[in-house]
Amino acid sequence: MTLEFMFRNLLSTPAFAPALGDVELERSDLPKLPITRNYNSLLAAAKSAAISLEDYIPRDEKRRQASDFFADIATHFLHYHELRHILAGHLDYEDNDRGVAYIAEYRGGDATTQPSIVSQVLEWDADRSAMLMLTRSIFAIRIRSMVAETMSGQVGPYSDLFRDRDSLAVKCLIAASALLRLFDFDILPASEWAEQYYPPPQVRRISLSNVVVEWVQNNCGVPLAPTMMDDIRDTIHSGTSEVVEHTFRELWDVKYNNEFRFLVARDESREYLARLQGMFENMRQELSKYSYVAL
Repeated sequence: MTLEFMFRNLLSTPAFAPALGDVELERSDLPKLPITRNYNSLLAAAKSAAISLEDYIPRDEKRRQASDFFADIATHFLHYHELRHILAGHLDYEDNDRGVAYIAEYRGGDATTQPSIVSQVLEWDADRSAMLMLTRSIFAIRIRSMVAETMSGQVGPYSDLFRDRDSLAVKCLIAASALLRLFDFDILPASEWAEQYYPPPQVRRISLSNVVVEWVQNNCGVPLAPTMMDDIRDTIHSGTSEVVEHTFRELWDVKYNNEFRFLVARDESREYLARLQGMFENMRQELSKYSYVAL
Protein backbone atom coordinates (compact mmCIF):
# COMPACT_ATOMS: atom_id res chain seq x y z
CA MET A 1 0.00 0.00 0.00
CA THR A 2 2.84 2.43 0.78
CA LEU A 3 4.38 1.57 -2.59
CA GLU A 4 1.10 2.31 -4.36
CA PHE A 5 0.79 5.61 -2.48
CA MET A 6 4.34 6.64 -3.38
CA PHE A 7 3.62 6.43 -7.10
CA ARG A 8 0.24 8.12 -6.71
CA ASN A 9 2.02 10.89 -4.87
CA LEU A 10 4.56 11.13 -7.68
CA LEU A 11 2.03 11.31 -10.51
CA SER A 12 -0.31 13.68 -8.66
CA THR A 13 2.59 16.14 -8.50
CA PRO A 14 2.41 18.45 -11.58
CA ALA A 15 6.19 18.86 -11.67
CA PHE A 16 6.72 15.12 -12.18
CA ALA A 17 6.57 13.93 -15.82
CA PRO A 18 4.81 17.15 -16.96
CA ALA A 19 4.48 15.84 -20.54
CA LEU A 20 2.30 12.95 -19.40
CA GLY A 21 -1.44 13.63 -19.53
CA ASP A 22 -2.96 16.93 -18.44
CA VAL A 23 -0.99 18.21 -15.43
CA GLU A 24 -3.39 21.14 -15.14
CA LEU A 25 -5.85 18.73 -13.53
CA GLU A 26 -3.45 17.91 -10.71
CA ARG A 27 -3.22 19.79 -7.43
CA SER A 28 -0.04 21.63 -6.50
CA ASP A 29 -1.20 22.41 -2.96
CA LEU A 30 -1.19 18.88 -1.54
CA PRO A 31 0.70 18.60 1.75
CA LYS A 32 3.99 16.73 1.58
CA LEU A 33 3.56 13.43 3.35
CA PRO A 34 6.58 11.39 4.43
CA ILE A 35 8.10 8.69 2.26
CA THR A 36 7.94 5.62 4.42
CA ARG A 37 7.27 1.89 4.41
CA ASN A 38 5.37 2.27 7.67
CA TYR A 39 1.70 2.53 6.73
CA ASN A 40 0.65 3.60 10.23
CA SER A 41 3.11 6.50 10.08
CA LEU A 42 1.68 7.47 6.71
CA LEU A 43 -1.89 7.44 8.02
CA ALA A 44 -0.87 9.45 11.07
CA ALA A 45 0.80 12.08 8.87
CA ALA A 46 -2.28 12.32 6.65
CA LYS A 47 -4.52 12.70 9.69
CA SER A 48 -2.27 15.40 11.08
CA ALA A 49 -2.46 17.25 7.74
CA ALA A 50 -6.26 16.82 7.69
CA ILE A 51 -6.18 15.11 4.31
CA SER A 52 -7.11 11.72 2.91
CA LEU A 53 -4.68 9.45 1.11
CA GLU A 54 -7.26 9.20 -1.68
CA ASP A 55 -6.68 12.89 -2.43
CA TYR A 56 -3.31 11.86 -3.86
CA ILE A 57 -4.84 9.72 -6.60
CA PRO A 58 -3.97 11.53 -9.88
CA ARG A 59 -6.99 13.25 -11.41
CA ASP A 60 -5.82 12.88 -14.99
CA GLU A 61 -6.68 9.41 -16.32
CA LYS A 62 -3.34 8.85 -18.05
CA ARG A 63 -1.41 9.86 -14.96
CA ARG A 64 -3.58 7.63 -12.78
CA GLN A 65 -2.92 4.71 -15.10
CA ALA A 66 0.79 5.51 -15.03
CA SER A 67 0.82 5.48 -11.22
CA ASP A 68 -0.82 2.04 -11.22
CA PHE A 69 1.62 0.88 -13.89
CA PHE A 70 4.69 2.01 -11.96
CA ALA A 71 3.38 0.40 -8.78
CA ASP A 72 2.75 -2.87 -10.64
CA ILE A 73 6.22 -2.84 -12.18
CA ALA A 74 7.93 -2.05 -8.88
CA THR A 75 5.99 -4.84 -7.17
CA HIS A 76 7.08 -7.31 -9.84
CA PHE A 77 10.68 -6.17 -9.43
CA LEU A 78 10.48 -6.78 -5.70
CA HIS A 79 9.01 -10.25 -6.24
CA TYR A 80 11.64 -11.15 -8.84
CA HIS A 81 14.37 -9.91 -6.49
CA GLU A 82 13.22 -12.20 -3.70
CA LEU A 83 12.66 -15.07 -6.15
CA ARG A 84 16.29 -14.80 -7.25
CA HIS A 85 17.43 -15.08 -3.63
CA ILE A 86 15.51 -18.36 -3.38
CA LEU A 87 16.29 -19.91 -6.76
CA ALA A 88 19.98 -18.99 -6.75
CA GLY A 89 20.47 -20.51 -3.32
CA HIS A 90 21.46 -17.24 -1.68
CA LEU A 91 19.64 -18.05 1.54
CA ASP A 92 21.03 -21.57 1.89
CA TYR A 93 24.47 -20.30 0.98
CA GLU A 94 24.51 -17.64 3.68
CA ASP A 95 23.14 -20.04 6.28
CA ASN A 96 25.90 -22.55 5.59
CA ASP A 97 29.07 -22.23 7.66
CA ARG A 98 31.24 -22.63 4.58
CA GLY A 99 29.69 -19.67 2.85
CA VAL A 100 32.37 -17.12 3.69
CA ALA A 101 35.30 -19.05 5.11
CA TYR A 102 36.17 -20.85 1.88
CA ILE A 103 36.40 -17.76 -0.31
CA ALA A 104 40.03 -16.72 -0.68
CA GLU A 105 39.43 -12.95 -0.81
CA TYR A 106 37.93 -12.95 2.67
CA ARG A 107 40.50 -15.04 4.50
CA GLY A 108 42.57 -13.09 6.97
CA GLY A 109 40.40 -10.00 6.68
CA ASP A 110 38.22 -8.30 9.24
CA ALA A 111 35.75 -10.98 10.29
CA THR A 112 33.11 -8.39 11.14
CA THR A 113 32.98 -7.09 7.57
CA GLN A 114 33.12 -10.39 5.70
CA PRO A 115 29.43 -11.31 5.95
CA SER A 116 28.37 -7.85 4.81
CA ILE A 117 30.56 -8.05 1.71
CA VAL A 118 29.04 -11.38 0.76
CA SER A 119 25.51 -10.07 1.33
CA GLN A 120 26.18 -7.02 -0.85
CA VAL A 121 27.29 -9.31 -3.67
CA LEU A 122 24.13 -11.39 -3.34
CA GLU A 123 21.94 -8.27 -3.25
CA TRP A 124 23.64 -7.06 -6.42
CA ASP A 125 22.95 -10.40 -8.10
CA ALA A 126 19.30 -10.32 -7.01
CA ASP A 127 18.89 -6.75 -8.30
CA ARG A 128 20.42 -7.50 -11.68
CA SER A 129 18.51 -10.75 -12.15
CA ALA A 130 15.25 -9.08 -11.12
CA MET A 131 15.72 -6.35 -13.73
CA LEU A 132 16.52 -8.96 -16.39
CA MET A 133 13.36 -10.91 -15.55
CA LEU A 134 11.31 -7.72 -15.36
CA THR A 135 12.32 -6.37 -18.77
CA ARG A 136 11.78 -9.71 -20.46
CA SER A 137 8.42 -10.37 -18.84
CA ILE A 138 7.09 -6.85 -19.42
CA PHE A 139 7.95 -7.04 -23.11
CA ALA A 140 6.20 -10.39 -23.39
CA ILE A 141 3.16 -8.74 -21.80
CA ARG A 142 3.55 -5.81 -24.21
CA ILE A 143 3.42 -8.12 -27.23
CA ARG A 144 0.36 -9.98 -25.96
CA SER A 145 -1.34 -6.68 -25.14
CA MET A 146 -0.71 -5.29 -28.62
CA VAL A 147 -2.03 -8.49 -30.24
CA ALA A 148 -5.14 -8.40 -28.04
CA GLU A 149 -5.77 -4.75 -28.93
CA THR A 150 -5.45 -5.54 -32.63
CA MET A 151 -7.85 -8.47 -32.44
CA SER A 152 -10.43 -6.79 -30.22
CA GLY A 153 -10.15 -3.27 -31.56
CA GLN A 154 -10.11 -1.99 -27.97
CA VAL A 155 -7.33 0.01 -26.36
CA GLY A 156 -5.80 -1.49 -23.22
CA PRO A 157 -5.21 0.52 -20.02
CA TYR A 158 -1.45 0.74 -20.51
CA SER A 159 -1.51 1.25 -24.28
CA ASP A 160 0.33 4.59 -24.27
CA LEU A 161 2.97 3.29 -21.88
CA PHE A 162 3.56 0.19 -24.02
CA ARG A 163 3.89 2.05 -27.32
CA ASP A 164 7.59 2.98 -27.19
CA ARG A 165 9.68 -0.13 -26.58
CA ASP A 166 12.92 1.53 -25.43
CA SER A 167 11.01 4.05 -23.32
CA LEU A 168 9.22 1.16 -21.65
CA ALA A 169 12.57 -0.31 -20.60
CA VAL A 170 13.52 3.00 -19.01
CA LYS A 171 10.14 3.14 -17.22
CA CYS A 172 10.97 -0.26 -15.70
CA LEU A 173 14.27 1.20 -14.53
CA ILE A 174 12.58 4.27 -13.03
CA ALA A 175 10.05 2.10 -11.18
CA ALA A 176 12.77 -0.13 -9.73
CA SER A 177 14.95 2.86 -8.81
CA ALA A 178 12.03 4.57 -7.08
CA LEU A 179 11.33 1.36 -5.17
CA LEU A 180 14.92 1.32 -3.91
CA ARG A 181 14.56 4.96 -2.96
CA LEU A 182 11.50 4.12 -0.88
CA PHE A 183 13.84 2.06 1.27
CA ASP A 184 16.70 4.59 1.15
CA PHE A 185 14.60 7.60 2.11
CA ASP A 186 12.43 5.91 4.70
CA ILE A 187 11.77 8.27 7.60
CA LEU A 188 12.51 5.40 9.97
CA PRO A 189 16.21 5.38 11.01
CA ALA A 190 18.31 3.15 8.79
CA SER A 191 19.46 0.09 10.68
CA GLU A 192 23.15 -0.68 11.02
CA TRP A 193 22.45 -4.02 9.36
CA ALA A 194 20.97 -2.35 6.27
CA GLU A 195 23.91 0.06 6.03
CA GLN A 196 26.38 -2.83 5.94
CA TYR A 197 24.53 -5.51 4.00
CA TYR A 198 23.24 -3.54 0.98
CA PRO A 199 25.36 -1.93 -1.76
CA PRO A 200 25.30 1.89 -1.85
CA PRO A 201 22.18 3.08 -3.74
CA GLN A 202 24.25 4.79 -6.43
CA VAL A 203 25.95 1.46 -7.14
CA ARG A 204 22.62 -0.38 -7.28
CA ARG A 205 21.16 2.18 -9.69
CA ILE A 206 24.16 2.01 -12.03
CA SER A 207 23.89 -1.77 -12.03
CA LEU A 208 20.20 -1.60 -12.99
CA SER A 209 20.98 1.00 -15.66
CA ASN A 210 23.57 -1.32 -17.16
CA VAL A 211 20.95 -4.05 -17.54
CA VAL A 212 18.69 -1.70 -19.50
CA VAL A 213 21.65 -0.56 -21.62
CA GLU A 214 22.44 -4.20 -22.43
CA TRP A 215 18.81 -4.73 -23.42
CA VAL A 216 18.92 -1.75 -25.80
CA GLN A 217 22.19 -3.00 -27.28
CA ASN A 218 20.89 -6.55 -27.79
CA ASN A 219 17.57 -5.47 -29.30
CA CYS A 220 18.52 -2.56 -31.53
CA GLY A 221 19.18 -4.87 -34.51
CA VAL A 222 22.63 -3.51 -35.40
CA PRO A 223 25.99 -3.44 -33.57
CA LEU A 224 26.63 -0.18 -31.77
CA ALA A 225 30.02 1.50 -31.47
CA PRO A 226 31.49 1.64 -27.93
CA THR A 227 31.24 5.45 -27.90
CA MET A 228 27.56 5.27 -28.85
CA MET A 229 26.93 2.74 -26.08
CA ASP A 230 28.67 5.04 -23.61
CA ASP A 231 26.36 7.87 -24.71
CA ILE A 232 23.28 5.64 -24.31
CA ARG A 233 24.49 4.48 -20.91
CA ASP A 234 25.06 8.05 -19.70
CA THR A 235 21.68 9.17 -21.06
CA ILE A 236 19.79 6.35 -19.35
CA HIS A 237 21.70 6.72 -16.10
CA SER A 238 21.53 10.51 -15.89
CA GLY A 239 17.89 10.55 -17.02
CA THR A 240 16.85 8.11 -14.33
CA SER A 241 18.93 9.92 -11.73
CA GLU A 242 17.30 13.22 -12.62
CA VAL A 243 13.77 11.83 -12.42
CA VAL A 244 14.24 9.96 -9.16
CA GLU A 245 16.66 12.27 -7.37
CA HIS A 246 14.91 15.51 -8.33
CA THR A 247 11.55 14.16 -7.25
CA PHE A 248 12.62 12.84 -3.91
CA ARG A 249 15.05 15.58 -3.00
CA GLU A 250 13.31 18.66 -4.37
CA LEU A 251 9.60 17.92 -4.52
CA TRP A 252 9.39 16.19 -1.15
CA ASP A 253 12.32 17.82 0.67
CA VAL A 254 13.49 14.44 1.92
CA LYS A 255 16.85 13.89 3.52
CA TYR A 256 19.03 10.84 3.45
CA ASN A 257 19.35 8.84 6.65
CA ASN A 258 23.10 8.71 6.18
CA GLU A 259 24.39 11.37 3.79
CA PHE A 260 27.94 10.04 3.60
CA ARG A 261 26.83 6.64 2.42
CA PHE A 262 25.02 8.12 -0.55
CA LEU A 263 27.59 10.65 -1.70
CA VAL A 264 29.55 8.32 -3.96
CA ALA A 265 31.16 9.62 -7.13
CA ARG A 266 30.14 7.90 -10.37
CA ASP A 267 33.65 6.60 -11.15
CA GLU A 268 33.98 5.28 -7.62
CA SER A 269 30.57 3.63 -7.92
CA ARG A 270 31.58 1.88 -11.12
CA GLU A 271 34.76 0.61 -9.47
CA TYR A 272 32.69 -0.61 -6.53
CA LEU A 273 30.28 -2.33 -8.91
CA ALA A 274 33.14 -4.01 -10.77
CA ARG A 275 34.42 -5.29 -7.44
CA LEU A 276 31.03 -6.82 -6.59
CA GLN A 277 30.86 -8.43 -10.03
CA GLY A 278 34.34 -9.90 -9.60
CA MET A 279 33.46 -11.26 -6.18
CA PHE A 280 30.35 -12.92 -7.60
CA GLU A 281 32.47 -14.74 -10.19
CA ASN A 282 34.74 -16.00 -7.41
CA MET A 283 31.71 -17.12 -5.38
CA ARG A 284 29.97 -18.79 -8.31
CA GLN A 285 31.29 -22.31 -7.72
CA GLU A 286 30.45 -22.35 -4.02
CA LEU A 287 27.10 -20.68 -4.60
CA SER A 288 26.12 -23.13 -7.35
CA LYS A 289 26.06 -25.97 -4.81
CA TYR A 290 22.91 -24.46 -3.32
CA SER A 291 21.36 -23.08 -6.49
CA TYR A 292 18.27 -24.40 -8.27
CA VAL A 293 19.23 -22.57 -11.48
CA ALA A 294 22.36 -22.21 -13.58
CA LEU A 295 24.48 -19.30 -12.41
